[in-house]
Amino acid sequence: MTTAKIAYDFFGPDRILFDTDAAFGASDGRDGILRARFSVEDLHVPRKVIANIFSNNILNIIPH
Repeated sequence: MTTAKIAYDFFGPDRILFDTDAAFGASDGRDGILRARFSVEDLHVPRKVIANIFSNNILNIIPH
């Protein structure tokens, strides 16, 4: 089970955001970021939920 799946099951689709705390590392952080991205894309949920996790949910947190 991926970290994305654990977060999704625990918090729900409207309370999680894609992020990383390891932007710099091996391959300038690309490997970790890609693994995290693929774990979100592999959740087997509708594309709208994926879009929310990657970008739209932040709009509920920050003023706009």
